[in-house]
Amino acid sequence: MTQLTPLNFQQITLHGPISADATTVNTVGRFYNQVAGTAAIGPQFGMLSPWSENKEYVYLDISTEPTLVEDRSSQGKENIYQYTFSVRGVPSGNTTVPPVSQAGLKKEHGLGASFILPIGAEYFEQLRALFNQNSAMRAIQMHCFDYSTDVTIGDNRAFFVVPQKYNGGSVERLYVVVLQAGTGAIPTTIEVAQNGTLKTTTDIVGGELSTESFPIFTVSTNDIISVNITAQTETPAKGLIVLIEFNG
Repeated sequence: MTQLTPLNFQQITLHGPISADATTVNTVGRFYNQVAGTAAIGPQFGMLSPWSENKEYVYLDISTEPTLVEDRSSQGKENIYQYTFSVRGVPSGNTTVPPVSQAGLKKEHGLGASFILPIGAEYFEQLRALFNQNSAMRAIQMHCFDYSTDVTIGDNRAFFVVPQKYNGGSVERLYVVVLQAGTGAIPTTIEVAQNGTLKTTTDIVGGELSTESFPIFTVSTNDIISVNITAQTETPAKGLIVLIEFNG
């Protein structure tokens, strides 16, 4: 079995020509995830007939082993495998995952053409994991008081309406900061409510500038997230910003 080097181009040869409307391709050998010891790599961008005017970008999900078409191991030859395309004819400037096919970009590929994964399997998985992690975490900031204004007790000091893209997400971190610390034994107490129902409370003690907590509650489209101040330090803090992080 050919073990293709991760973190570099992985190239195999097509086993016969394929038409412009083919949804599968047969290859001599398979792409190999060297670290995981499997041919299951995950979603990947690929290229047919690389380094030529006939090149075509494709997208496929190699979450399972490719289909074995012909076992030639007894002959000392590479086996023939079949991959299934998720999308063919991907624009070179694609910015979406998964991509969308563009008319006119699907091409025929002749005998001897190559199939390449431009990004090594392990590196691609690292990038995909980081992308998923960062795109899943969203945050909003609510500026309740400006730098020179005392933080005072009262309801509905700021509002945030949950957009559709946050629907079903969960609040996982609350970070509150004042821009000038207050003083006194009584802390500044901040409440966060969802549609008027209290969800979490946190305090900033005198002399401190920030606090964080990790409440868990789910939000829906058009929910109203509001901030209430229920207590304040003897000498009020000035300036107040509430940061809410959503996962999903």
